[in-house]
Amino acid sequence: MTEVQKHGMVVPVSTSLLADSAPIAEAFRTMIEGRQRYDAMTPEQVDEYHRARERRIAQAKADRAAVREATPAAPFSADAVEERLGLGPGMLLHLSQPYCTCSTGYDGIEFCQHATDLGLAS
Repeated sequence: MTEVQKHGMVVPVSTSLLADSAPIAEAFRTMIEGRQRYDAMTPEQVDEYHRARERRIAQAKADRAAVREATPAAPFSADAVEERLGLGPGMLLHLSQPYCTCSTGYDGIEFCQHATDLGLAS
C-alpha cells in the first residue's frame, strides 16, 4: 500500500493499482501537453497545422484506396456463398424468402419453425 495525497487528504492506494494507472496518466499528460502546444500557436501555425492534418488524412485515404484496388475481389456467386456459409442451396433459397425468421445467435444460426418443418435445420 502507498499513501497518496489528494485534495488535502491522505488516501491509501494499492501499489499495483498505481502501476496499472501509469499508462493512463501518461496518455492524459500527453493530451494536455498537446493542447497547451496548440493553444500557444500563432494563427499562421494553426493554419499550417490544419493543412498538414488534411494532407495526412488525404494520404491515409489514398493508401486505403490503393489497398482496396490491389486486393482481388472475392467471387460472388451462389456457390461461393454456399461454400463460405456452409449452407445448402435449399437453405439459401429459404433465407431469401420474406416469411423466413431465421436469425443468428451465440451458437450460430437459429432456425425458424418453417426451416425446421422443411428439414433444412440441422
